[in-house]
Amino acid sequence: MTTALPLPAPLPADPLAVPLTAATSDLALVFADKLSGGATPELVEEIRTRTPLAWFEDQLNPDGIAENPELEAALATFPTLSLVGYAKREAARSNSGLKEQQLAAVLRATWSNRHLLQVMTGFWHDHFNVAMVTGRLMWFAADYDAAIRANALGRFDELLMATAKSAAMMTYLNNDQSRWPEPNENYAREVMELHTLGVGGGYTEDDIKQVSRALTGWGTTATNAQDTAYGFAFHPDHHYSEGPIDVMDWHADAMSGEEAIQQGESLLRYLAHHPSTARFLSAKLVRRFLGDGDHSGGLVDQLAQVYLANDTAIAPWLRALVTSPEFAASSGQKLRRPLEHLVAGLRALRPVLLPEGGHQSLLARGLLPLLGRLGHAPFTWPAPDGYPDEGLYWAASGSVLARWNGLLQIASDSIQGARFDTGGLLRRSVDTGTVGEMVDALAARFLVRPLAQADRDALIVYLGVGASSAASAISAQKFRVLCALVMSTHTAQVR
Repeated sequence: MTTALPLPAPLPADPLAVPLTAATSDLALVFADKLSGGATPELVEEIRTRTPLAWFEDQLNPDGIAENPELEAALATFPTLSLVGYAKREAARSNSGLKEQQLAAVLRATWSNRHLLQVMTGFWHDHFNVAMVTGRLMWFAADYDAAIRANALGRFDELLMATAKSAAMMTYLNNDQSRWPEPNENYAREVMELHTLGVGGGYTEDDIKQVSRALTGWGTTATNAQDTAYGFAFHPDHHYSEGPIDVMDWHADAMSGEEAIQQGESLLRYLAHHPSTARFLSAKLVRRFLGDGDHSGGLVDQLAQVYLANDTAIAPWLRALVTSPEFAASSGQKLRRPLEHLVAGLRALRPVLLPEGGHQSLLARGLLPLLGRLGHAPFTWPAPDGYPDEGLYWAASGSVLARWNGLLQIASDSIQGARFDTGGLLRRSVDTGTVGEMVDALAARFLVRPLAQADRDALIVYLGVGASSAASAISAQKFRVLCALVMSTHTAQVR
């Protein structure tokens, strides 16, 4: 018997009965919008009851949060997520391993009770981007995601080390092929430009060459039928050991053999603790959570100081962000990217997914093709800089239309492996009032705040009747479109 997975909690029989008077200045709503996949009435009420900062502290310890058992049951039906070693290679032949990993990312972002972990895992995947789209890279998707997830709320220097030693990163940026006397500079360049110091961070072309020398010999374990895991391996014969290495203010004497691993680790820690890294990361964090624009000082400087004072620990860095006045005042200033908007839409519209036996439909003809059309499928951005985080990139009319069409697919029950509004519970709960009350109830249910008056008026015009008309006069098809349109308003597309 197939088990249905409702998303993310039972729908109240009467959305109008739920206390949803929160204004955009409500800190609980700001926390729900920005530190989860999207606000729901239940989550906002949970945060408000627990208090925002207490809820945030809970989220910093995801292991202490009971995970949604339905999510765990759904992920257990994905056969490739539990594969190890050579078996992953066989799964990659049909791309099934990558596809299941992509869908797992969407389901975790939508259903997980460990909200902050999912948000920060996505943030770090963009920062340490690896395009899992060709050859061996498809084998490493689950291992790489696990490495980032394990360190997403830990310390940045450990996260940097985990990515540097991952088979995915070494293969993607060719460091597994870097050997003396002709080191490959791809990873050395990106670890300074994208992962740590940032452009203008004070390094030179010679520093890049020196970093590439320090990391020669870093590679992966063999990939054959006997392997149970793909991980880090050091190859001493390929390591540069002919002289000292100097990178900015960091110096190391010539080393050979296994101690050269410590040399590379020391260099990565130096980069992780550099003031330029602190500022570069802090500016990215502010841009992701507060909004686009110039983030050259003020809060960025404060966060950089916290980052350095706490040995690159991520928790106090995030705490400084969410307790800042700028964070509390940032509601509605950041455009959701397509994947983020889809997740918020799923959390709001609450289709019933059928993961047990039905997840293959979601893979082949459901959510993943939709993500492809939106241009934001996980793990597929081709360049090492990660998916763009500026709203202007995603604001083109084609992108906005694709978002609306995707939400309409969900609301129209056109996503294979998913069912929208089973039994018409939501429709029945708003049919007893007026059209205006129906629109207001959907806004409360989906957005946890009132619609802008212009949006409310436009939706009622679409329905073709007056605001005081009986809601029961609206056809089932128009009701479904109305649901998609509420989630397509400007209010729904920003956080």
